[in-house]
Amino acid sequence: MNPPSFTIDHAEPFPHLSKAPLVEAVIEFRARAADGFDEASSRGHFESKLTGYSFLDSSRTFQHSSKLENGELTTQVEDLGWKGMRFQSNDKTRIIQLNRDGFVFSHLRPYTAWQDFSTEALALWDVYRAIASPADVQRTGLRYINRIPLTQESTDLDTILQKGPTLPAGLTSLPVLEFLQQETLFVPGTPYLVRLARTLPPTLQDSGQEPGIIFDIDVFCSQVTDPEPAVLRPILEDLRWLKNKAFFGTLTKEALEQLK
Repeated sequence: MNPPSFTIDHAEPFPHLSKAPLVEAVIEFRARAADGFDEASSRGHFESKLTGYSFLDSSRTFQHSSKLENGELTTQVEDLGWKGMRFQSNDKTRIIQLNRDGFVFSHLRPYTAWQDFSTEALALWDVYRAIASPADVQRTGLRYINRIPLTQESTDLDTILQKGPTLPAGLTSLPVLEFLQQETLFVPGTPYLVRLARTLPPTLQDSGQEPGIIFDIDVFCSQVTDPEPAVLRPILEDLRWLKNKAFFGTLTKEALEQLK
């Protein structure tokens, strides 16, 4: 059976939310740096180019293995070398990861606008490309992590989610303390996938934080692409539309009104 047709419509309007529940927005270009990309040769270059950012830390990759021999379990840790480094913006709202296996740009609250976020990500990607010299991008990803607080007035999950957890017959009157829903969707006619996760994690009684639904939207391109920003930008625009479609299609009108 052929999958149904699907159209990405960039002209479709989405409501503006002045109280958007965004916790973190992430753009990722998974790519393999050329040989010779290491901390010694790249850190100075990045520090001179990343205006408004400061070096945060450097990381290494380790491989753990266990072996059972003569009734004894031994564990070995192998250092696989330098992985990459992170830089943080001076206002502490953005973090750049510049790794041997790719580039990650994260934006924390307060988030401004998509145009600002995506334009800065592509400009920073160009800084990374200039020294890492990746031949292609294996995965282009866009991820938005949201947290929707639950108050005394919104403990009924059906007032927030179009489709909340399905409870067994006879237990539908019991309050839900925790739940997890997850799906991965394929977009026909495209190399795009949409991974959705909604969860209500346990809340520590002494944390002082209201319980909340975590809504994690991960949209990505599974096709190898050219690393040029002119090629990546329209992909990001498609992913953003899919992210919006998933977000506004998951929450109820009542929940969206509370976020306007």
